[in-house]
Amino acid sequence: MFAKFANVSMMNMLFKSVFVCFISFTTYHVYANEASPSSAKNHLLLAFVSLEPTDTSYRTADLSRTQLVLLKSMQHQFSKTANGNVKFELVDSTELAVSKKADQQQQINFLYDWDLNEMLLHRAPTSQQLIARYKIEKIPTTILIDSHGNVVNKWQGLVAAHELAFALQKALGVTSSGRTKAL
Repeated sequence: MFAKFANVSMMNMLFKSVFVCFISFTTYHVYANEASPSSAKNHLLLAFVSLEPTDTSYRTADLSRTQLVLLKSMQHQFSKTANGNVKFELVDSTELAVSKKADQQQQINFLYDWDLNEMLLHRAPTSQQLIARYKIEKIPTTILIDSHGNVVNKWQGLVAAHELAFALQKALGVTSSGRTKAL
C-alpha cells in the first residue's frame, strides 16, 4: 500500500514540476507586445512563419519549417557576438498562409516541438500589426532590422543560408572568421 502511495506522490510531484515549467515557458515565449531591439547594439531578425503546413499534400517541404532549421543555426551563431547581438523573434503568420488562426495550444506546442525556447513568438493582435507594418504578403518572410528600427534586409520566401549569414555578419561588423572588422 505504501509503495502505491509513494508512486502516486512521485507522479504528482513530477506533474507539478512539468506543469510549472510549462506555465513559465508559455507566459514568457508566447505573449509578446512589441518587436524592437532592446539596446543600441542589438539587431532584430523577425521571421514571419506559418505554424501549419502550407502544402497539405505534403509533396514538397513546407517553407516555414525549412526556414526554422536555418534560423536556429543562425541564432546559435549570431545571438551573442562581441559587436552586439541579434535577437531572433517569430511572428505567427498562420492566418495569412492558410486562412486559419493557430490557437494558443498550437503555438505552445510549436515552440516546444521545434525547441524554440530562446525565441519569442508574436501572436495576435501583435502579429497582425507586424504583418501590416512590414507589408508581409508571402510566408515565410524574414526581416533584419537594425538597432535604430530600420529595415536592413527583407527576404520573401525561403532565404538562403549564405545570404542570411552574410547580412548578419555585415550588420554586426564581423568577418566570416568571426573577427571584428577594423574601422
